Amino acid sequence: METTMKLVKVTWKDIVADLHTDEEIFPCESWSVGWVQEDNDEYVRLYTCFYEDGIELADKIVIPKGCIIKIENLVEDGRYFKE
Repeated sequence: METTMKLVKVTWKDIVADLHTDEEIFPCESWSVGWVQEDNDEYVRLYTCFYEDGIELADKIVIPKGCIIKIENLVEDGRYFKE
């Protein structure tokens, strides 16, 4: 796949819900890897998957900036990704 988009790992806090319980719950630290489609003051939108069957579809995730802990640039190295 040829792309000029930046490949990143975004670490972010996710919502946790648990109904009818006395247990304390906390946001969960999560991470996503993808190519940055858009990065603005409100959110980061990543392409997480592309399809090569002639259909111009892609899987995406949008992460609000207030949930983001850090963004790390990644480098493509053959078949593997490394920091």
